[in-house]
Amino acid sequence: MPLISLKQWTERVLTDLFTAPLQSPTTEYPITLEQHFELVIAEEAEIRVNGQSLSRGELRTLLADMREQWTIENITFIRTLEHLEDVSRGAQAGEVGTMFDAHGHYNQNRRFAAEIRICANVTIAWQSVGDDDDRRKISAMTMVYVEVPATKE
Repeated sequence: MPLISLKQWTERVLTDLFTAPLQSPTTEYPITLEQHFELVIAEEAEIRVNGQSLSRGELRTLLADMREQWTIENITFIRTLEHLEDVSRGAQAGEVGTMFDAHGHYNQNRRFAAEIRICANVTIAWQSVGDDDDRRKISAMTMVYVEVPATKE
């Protein structure tokens, strides 16, 4: 099977980040991040894709250009910037990860579906805009590539 390029992989991961249903052992219904949260990229946020800095406009353009929908189950969500480095070091390819489900519940050390090969680690740090508000502000985005996966037929 042919390998996809890093550019293709980046685009697919970013597209899924905003449009693919959250995958969690406790998720009872499919819901996308975009549906569940009003995502706001902070003005001061540094967005790096494969080591290259992107502006918010460039990120939105990249997302708008994508058409393919893949399910990626290696997205790790953390609540504060202080946890960013710890989670980045702890979440290795193919190992357990942490994430929030569609109800906002925090699931720690849940192993993702074994048949999905985890090939990259995507970490988002967000800040809550209000205690009872579902709005979240993306305060940092870091993407670390582990390997380029074969195209799934």
